[in-house]
Amino acid sequence: MPEYTYRCDNCDKTHEAKHSIKERLTDCVFCEKPDSLVRVPSIVNIARTISSEPSAPQKAGKIVEEYIKEQREELKKEKRELKTKEYKT
Repeated sequence: MPEYTYRCDNCDKTHEAKHSIKERLTDCVFCEKPDSLVRVPSIVNIARTISSEPSAPQKAGKIVEEYIKEQREELKKEKRELKTKEYKT
């Protein structure tokens, strides 16, 4: 069964519960206020592979470093283009 995280709008506490996808909890287990629970969206782990081996995912830090490097190169290119561009005055 999937595990879901809930947060109470009344007491602001969170807890996890395992139940079917069709089921939804509404009453807080801490303050017992009815209709106060909100399901917190889960973050899905996505492995991104850039190497030639499809089964070798990279660490998040390496992906971020590569993205920053690509963006720096793109920024340098834009700066060069803007310096050579003529503007009407």
